[in-house]
Amino acid sequence: MNPYFKIGNHFIPSYWIFGMIGVFAVLIYLYFSKKKYSLENDDIFHLFLYGIIGAIIGSKVFFLVSLFPKIMIHYQVILDHPFEFVSFLRNGMVFYGGLLGGMVMIYRYMKKFNIDKNQATALLTPAIPLFHAFGRMGCFFAGCCGGRLFIPVQIIESLFNVILFVLLLIYQKKNKESTQVLEIYLLSYGIFRFVIEFFREDLIRGVYWLSTSQWISLVIVLAVMVKKALQVKNRVY
Repeated sequence: MNPYFKIGNHFIPSYWIFGMIGVFAVLIYLYFSKKKYSLENDDIFHLFLYGIIGAIIGSKVFFLVSLFPKIMIHYQVILDHPFEFVSFLRNGMVFYGGLLGGMVMIYRYMKKFNIDKNQATALLTPAIPLFHAFGRMGCFFAGCCGGRLFIPVQIIESLFNVILFVLLLIYQKKNKESTQVLEIYLLSYGIFRFVIEFFREDLIRGVYWLSTSQWISLVIVLAVMVKKALQVKNRVY
Protein backbone atom coordinates (compact mmCIF):
# COMPACT_ATOMS: atom_id res chain seq x y z
CA MET A 1 0.00 0.00 0.00
CA ASN A 2 1.19 3.51 -0.79
CA PRO A 3 -1.39 6.05 0.44
CA TYR A 4 0.79 9.00 -0.65
CA PHE A 5 3.07 9.73 -3.58
CA LYS A 6 5.91 12.18 -3.07
CA ILE A 7 6.11 14.78 -5.82
CA GLY A 8 8.96 17.16 -5.08
CA ASN A 9 8.50 18.23 -1.48
CA HIS A 10 4.79 17.46 -1.47
CA PHE A 11 2.92 14.31 -0.51
CA ILE A 12 -0.14 13.79 -2.71
CA PRO A 13 -2.82 11.23 -1.71
CA SER A 14 -2.72 8.32 -4.14
CA TYR A 15 -6.52 8.34 -4.34
CA TRP A 16 -6.53 11.84 -5.78
CA ILE A 17 -3.71 11.02 -8.21
CA PHE A 18 -5.62 8.07 -9.64
CA GLY A 19 -8.78 10.15 -9.63
CA MET A 20 -7.09 12.77 -11.80
CA ILE A 21 -5.76 10.06 -14.12
CA GLY A 22 -9.33 8.80 -14.40
CA VAL A 23 -10.56 12.31 -15.27
CA PHE A 24 -7.96 12.62 -18.04
CA ALA A 25 -8.83 9.16 -19.32
CA VAL A 26 -12.50 10.18 -19.55
CA LEU A 27 -11.58 13.38 -21.39
CA ILE A 28 -9.54 11.38 -23.91
CA TYR A 29 -12.43 8.96 -24.37
CA LEU A 30 -14.89 11.81 -24.92
CA TYR A 31 -12.55 13.51 -27.40
CA PHE A 32 -12.30 10.45 -29.64
CA SER A 33 -15.93 9.36 -29.24
CA LYS A 34 -17.72 12.69 -29.69
CA LYS A 35 -17.35 12.59 -33.49
CA LYS A 36 -20.05 9.92 -33.69
CA TYR A 37 -22.63 12.23 -32.14
CA SER A 38 -24.25 15.49 -33.13
CA LEU A 39 -23.68 17.03 -29.70
CA GLU A 40 -21.90 20.37 -29.46
CA ASN A 41 -18.40 20.37 -27.97
CA ASP A 42 -19.43 22.95 -25.36
CA ASP A 43 -22.38 20.80 -24.28
CA ILE A 44 -20.19 17.70 -23.96
CA PHE A 45 -17.70 19.59 -21.80
CA HIS A 46 -20.43 21.08 -19.62
CA LEU A 47 -22.11 17.69 -19.23
CA PHE A 48 -18.75 16.30 -18.12
CA LEU A 49 -18.22 19.21 -15.73
CA TYR A 50 -21.71 18.95 -14.28
CA GLY A 51 -21.20 15.23 -13.80
CA ILE A 52 -17.92 15.75 -11.91
CA ILE A 53 -19.42 18.41 -9.64
CA GLY A 54 -22.50 16.29 -8.96
CA ALA A 55 -20.37 13.22 -8.27
CA ILE A 56 -18.22 15.04 -5.70
CA ILE A 57 -21.24 16.52 -3.91
CA GLY A 58 -23.22 13.27 -3.98
CA SER A 59 -20.33 11.13 -2.77
CA LYS A 60 -19.69 13.47 0.16
CA VAL A 61 -23.38 13.69 1.11
CA PHE A 62 -23.70 9.88 1.12
CA PHE A 63 -20.50 9.64 3.16
CA LEU A 64 -21.93 12.01 5.75
CA VAL A 65 -25.20 10.06 5.84
CA SER A 66 -23.29 6.80 6.38
CA LEU A 67 -21.50 8.42 9.34
CA PHE A 68 -24.65 9.86 10.88
CA PRO A 69 -25.03 7.24 13.67
CA LYS A 70 -21.40 7.76 14.72
CA ILE A 71 -21.76 11.54 14.48
CA MET A 72 -24.73 11.44 16.85
CA ILE A 73 -22.76 9.34 19.35
CA HIS A 74 -19.52 11.35 19.18
CA TYR A 75 -20.93 14.80 18.40
CA GLN A 76 -19.18 16.36 21.40
CA VAL A 77 -15.78 15.17 20.21
CA ILE A 78 -16.55 16.60 16.76
CA LEU A 79 -17.53 19.95 18.27
CA ASP A 80 -14.30 20.01 20.27
CA HIS A 81 -12.17 19.13 17.22
CA PRO A 82 -14.02 20.52 14.15
CA PHE A 83 -10.93 20.94 11.96
CA GLU A 84 -9.88 17.33 12.45
CA PHE A 85 -13.39 16.23 11.51
CA VAL A 86 -13.36 18.36 8.34
CA SER A 87 -9.94 16.94 7.45
CA PHE A 88 -11.36 13.43 7.91
CA LEU A 89 -14.29 14.20 5.60
CA ARG A 90 -11.91 15.23 2.82
CA ASN A 91 -10.88 11.61 2.34
CA GLY A 92 -14.34 10.03 2.48
CA MET A 93 -16.43 9.33 -0.62
CA VAL A 94 -19.25 6.90 -1.46
CA PHE A 95 -19.47 5.70 -5.06
CA TYR A 96 -23.23 5.29 -5.26
CA GLY A 97 -23.66 8.81 -3.91
CA GLY A 98 -21.33 10.08 -6.61
CA LEU A 99 -23.19 8.12 -9.28
CA LEU A 100 -26.55 9.54 -8.20
CA GLY A 101 -25.23 13.08 -7.81
CA GLY A 102 -23.56 13.00 -11.22
CA MET A 103 -26.67 11.64 -12.94
CA VAL A 104 -28.90 14.27 -11.33
CA MET A 105 -26.65 17.15 -12.39
CA ILE A 106 -26.29 15.80 -15.94
CA TYR A 107 -30.05 15.34 -16.23
CA ARG A 108 -30.64 18.92 -15.07
CA TYR A 109 -28.26 20.22 -17.70
CA MET A 110 -29.86 18.12 -20.45
CA LYS A 111 -33.32 19.31 -19.47
CA LYS A 112 -32.35 22.97 -19.10
CA PHE A 113 -30.59 23.19 -22.48
CA ASN A 114 -32.73 20.66 -24.34
CA ILE A 115 -29.90 18.20 -25.00
CA ASP A 116 -30.66 14.96 -26.87
CA LYS A 117 -30.77 12.57 -23.91
CA ASN A 118 -30.35 9.44 -26.03
CA GLN A 119 -27.09 10.63 -27.55
CA ALA A 120 -25.80 12.16 -24.32
CA THR A 121 -26.58 9.01 -22.32
CA ALA A 122 -24.98 6.72 -24.90
CA LEU A 123 -21.84 8.87 -25.00
CA LEU A 124 -21.42 9.46 -21.27
CA THR A 125 -22.32 6.07 -19.77
CA PRO A 126 -19.07 4.24 -20.71
CA ALA A 127 -17.16 7.05 -19.00
CA ILE A 128 -18.52 5.89 -15.62
CA PRO A 129 -16.75 2.50 -15.42
CA LEU A 130 -13.66 4.02 -17.08
CA PHE A 131 -13.26 6.58 -14.30
CA HIS A 132 -14.31 4.07 -11.65
CA ALA A 133 -11.55 1.66 -12.70
CA PHE A 134 -8.90 4.25 -11.82
CA GLY A 135 -10.78 5.25 -8.69
CA ARG A 136 -10.64 1.70 -7.33
CA MET A 137 -6.91 1.54 -8.01
CA GLY A 138 -6.65 4.66 -5.89
CA CYS A 139 -8.53 2.81 -3.15
CA PHE A 140 -6.08 -0.07 -3.41
CA PHE A 141 -3.02 2.15 -2.96
CA ALA A 142 -4.74 4.13 -0.21
CA GLY A 143 -5.50 0.93 1.66
CA CYS A 144 -9.27 1.44 1.86
CA CYS A 145 -12.24 -0.66 0.69
CA GLY A 146 -10.16 -3.81 1.16
CA GLY A 147 -11.21 -7.43 1.09
CA ARG A 148 -11.35 -10.27 3.56
CA LEU A 149 -8.58 -12.86 3.68
CA PHE A 150 -6.29 -10.64 1.60
CA ILE A 151 -8.66 -10.72 -1.39
CA PRO A 152 -7.80 -7.65 -3.52
CA VAL A 153 -11.40 -6.62 -4.12
CA GLN A 154 -10.27 -3.18 -5.30
CA ILE A 155 -8.22 -4.69 -8.13
CA ILE A 156 -11.00 -7.13 -8.99
CA GLU A 157 -13.50 -4.29 -9.18
CA SER A 158 -11.08 -2.19 -11.22
CA LEU A 159 -10.66 -5.01 -13.76
CA PHE A 160 -14.41 -5.55 -13.88
CA ASN A 161 -14.93 -1.87 -14.67
CA VAL A 162 -12.38 -2.04 -17.49
CA ILE A 163 -14.17 -5.05 -18.99
CA LEU A 164 -17.53 -3.34 -18.57
CA PHE A 165 -16.17 -0.21 -20.26
CA VAL A 166 -15.05 -2.25 -23.29
CA LEU A 167 -18.38 -4.10 -23.50
CA LEU A 168 -20.31 -0.84 -23.32
CA LEU A 169 -18.15 0.58 -26.11
CA ILE A 170 -18.99 -2.41 -28.29
CA TYR A 171 -22.70 -1.99 -27.59
CA GLN A 172 -22.44 1.76 -28.07
CA LYS A 173 -21.05 1.40 -31.61
CA LYS A 174 -24.16 -0.52 -32.68
CA ASN A 175 -26.64 1.55 -30.67
CA LYS A 176 -25.19 5.05 -30.49
CA GLU A 177 -28.54 6.71 -29.74
CA SER A 178 -29.90 4.30 -27.17
CA THR A 179 -30.37 4.89 -23.45
CA GLN A 180 -30.21 1.13 -22.95
CA VAL A 181 -26.45 1.44 -22.51
CA LEU A 182 -27.15 3.05 -19.13
CA GLU A 183 -29.55 0.28 -18.17
CA ILE A 184 -26.94 -2.33 -19.11
CA TYR A 185 -24.37 -0.55 -16.99
CA LEU A 186 -26.64 -0.21 -13.96
CA LEU A 187 -27.78 -3.83 -14.15
CA SER A 188 -24.26 -5.22 -14.67
CA TYR A 189 -22.57 -3.14 -12.01
CA GLY A 190 -25.44 -3.55 -9.55
CA ILE A 191 -25.20 -7.36 -9.72
CA PHE A 192 -21.41 -7.30 -9.52
CA ARG A 193 -21.36 -4.87 -6.59
CA PHE A 194 -23.90 -6.93 -4.67
CA VAL A 195 -21.69 -10.01 -4.98
CA ILE A 196 -18.29 -8.37 -4.38
CA GLU A 197 -19.57 -6.74 -1.19
CA PHE A 198 -19.61 -10.17 0.48
CA PHE A 199 -15.82 -10.16 0.22
CA ARG A 200 -15.31 -6.67 1.64
CA GLU A 201 -13.78 -6.58 5.10
CA ASP A 202 -16.10 -3.77 6.17
CA LEU A 203 -19.30 -5.73 5.50
CA ILE A 204 -20.70 -4.72 8.90
CA ARG A 205 -21.82 -1.35 7.48
CA GLY A 206 -25.49 -1.77 6.74
CA VAL A 207 -28.52 -3.55 8.19
CA TYR A 208 -30.03 -7.04 8.10
CA TRP A 209 -26.87 -8.88 7.03
CA LEU A 210 -26.37 -6.73 3.96
CA SER A 211 -24.21 -3.65 3.48
CA THR A 212 -25.67 -0.30 2.48
CA SER A 213 -24.18 -0.72 -1.01
CA GLN A 214 -25.87 -4.10 -1.36
CA TRP A 215 -29.27 -2.61 -0.53
CA ILE A 216 -28.68 0.14 -3.06
CA SER A 217 -27.58 -2.43 -5.63
CA LEU A 218 -30.75 -4.42 -5.06
CA VAL A 219 -32.91 -1.34 -5.57
CA ILE A 220 -31.07 -0.44 -8.79
CA VAL A 221 -31.24 -3.95 -10.25
CA LEU A 222 -34.92 -4.33 -9.38
CA ALA A 223 -35.73 -0.89 -10.81
CA VAL A 224 -34.05 -1.72 -14.12
CA MET A 225 -35.75 -5.12 -14.31
CA VAL A 226 -39.19 -3.64 -13.56
CA LYS A 227 -38.67 -0.97 -16.21
CA LYS A 228 -37.72 -3.56 -18.82
CA ALA A 229 -40.67 -5.76 -17.86
CA LEU A 230 -43.07 -2.85 -18.28
CA GLN A 231 -41.54 -2.01 -21.66
CA VAL A 232 -42.00 -5.59 -22.83
CA LYS A 233 -45.58 -5.60 -21.54
CA ASN A 234 -46.37 -2.37 -23.40
CA ARG A 235 -44.99 -3.80 -26.63
CA VAL A 236 -47.15 -6.90 -26.28
CA TYR A 237 -50.34 -4.94 -25.64
